[in-house]
Formats: sequence, structure tokens, C-alpha cells
Amino acid sequence: MAQIPRSLLSQDAKDYVRRAVASGQFPGESRVSISRLVEELDISPTPIREGLVQLVAEGFLQQLPNRGFHVLPLSLREVSELYPIGAALEDLGLRNTPLPCPGRLAELRCLNGRLRKERNRDPEAVILHNQAWHRLLLEECDNRQLMQMIAQLRARTFRYEYVCYTFDRAEFKGQIGMHENILAALEASDREGAHNALRQHWQENLELVISAAKSLFPPADHH
Repeated sequence: MAQIPRSLLSQDAKDYVRRAVASGQFPGESRVSISRLVEELDISPTPIREGLVQLVAEGFLQQLPNRGFHVLPLSLREVSELYPIGAALEDLGLRNTPLPCPGRLAELRCLNGRLRKERNRDPEAVILHNQAWHRLLLEECDNRQLMQMIAQLRARTFRYEYVCYTFDRAEFKGQIGMHENILAALEASDREGAHNALRQHWQENLELVISAAKSLFPPADHH
């Protein structure tokens, strides 16, 4: 039997733990036991550790000296800091992306239509589809460092959107409408209108997450 590449095993472990953290199965500040994951996933410790290290980089976990991996607690402060950065990064990405051709616009509308139909499904699937829409929007941006930064930030916002979208799915409908506003501006070659719609989209996302978050996790701390 062919051996499964270690990189794929690391990804499996990462996906499993990320889903468990986002769904609350591993609550904030709880310890993530590698030995427990070895038993549950039937994967050796090394790829599991590699997957957990990736989740540290994405803001799901923290690695404490001599204490292993622990789930980072959710916080309103992190939300209020992440979303304005996301808006600025994607706005810059759009400024470095040529106007989409009719075929690309059709792809974006098709994906948005799929989101509209699937918004009442599993939160993880809907959020990943939404992230795919944004990647497609900026796919022709030639600044690779910028796109990497956007991907890292999207990974950080994933658990907040998962928790809050599970809390109130009806609110996601408005986000689909914001995609349509962005597309309408791009179709009219109105670059500034598209940038304004994109920034408004991030602002509405921020307000949506904060609204749900206030009853779900601790208030922002102040240092």
C-alpha cells in the first residue's frame, strides 16, 4: 500500500483541529493533546505537531513553553483589529488587479449564486465558499506577498465567522448582496465604486461579527 505523504497527514490534522476549535469542541484556553489526537486520527505525532504549528501561525492556537498547545480565546479586541486590516489589504489587492473580463465576472456571479443557495448549509462550507469568492476577485493581482498576507488574515477571521454565522445565519444574506454591489461597479468600470463597496463589505462584516460576538465571548481587553 502506498504511504500517504506526511504533508497530507499534517493537513488532515490541521483541518480536524481547526474545525474542532471553530465549532467550540476545543474551547478557548483548553489544551490540545497530541497523544489524544494520535488516538483519534490514527496519525503519528510528527505530522500532528506540524499541523498544530501551522494553526499557531494562523491564530487558532498558542504554543506555551513546557505546556504544549492551547486554544487561543476569542476576543472582541482581535476582531476590531483584524477586520480594518483585512479591508485595507483587499482594497490594495483590488487596486493591483485589472478590471475583470466578462468571463471572470460570470464566474464571480455564478459563485455568488451558489453562496445564495447554500447559505443555510454547514457554516464551514459557506465560509470557505465566501473566501473562494474573494480569492477569485483578486486572482489576477500580481503581488504575491500581498495575497499571502490576505490569505493569512482570512485564516485568522475564519473562527470568528464560523462562531457568529452559526449564531445567526440569516445575517449572511446581506453579505451576498454586497458581492453584487462590487460586481456591478466593476462591470460598469467604476473602480472607485468597487473599492467603496469592498470597504463597506468589510465594515458590515465587522459589525455583524461584533454584534454576535458580544454575547458569545469576552469583551475587548485594554493594555
